[in-house]
Amino acid sequence: MRGEWLGAGRSNAGGAALAAIALLAAPWLAISAARGRWWIGAPSERSMAGAALGVVALTLADWMYRLWSG
Repeated sequence: MRGEWLGAGRSNAGGAALAAIALLAAPWLAISAARGRWWIGAPSERSMAGAALGVVALTLADWMYRLWSG
């Protein structure tokens, strides 16, 4: 990626979304680990499944667009 966020998003939308989620989650997880308990709140199964399905749906939509647009 080398700092080229827009280029990364154009080449792989699902991967860029996954990277953004990881960048947002990393500080929260690090603080929670340092404290020994969840900071702000524990992630629910529904939110984790929603994030995973969102990334998969974005990836599939991007692939389908690329296949049909040539």
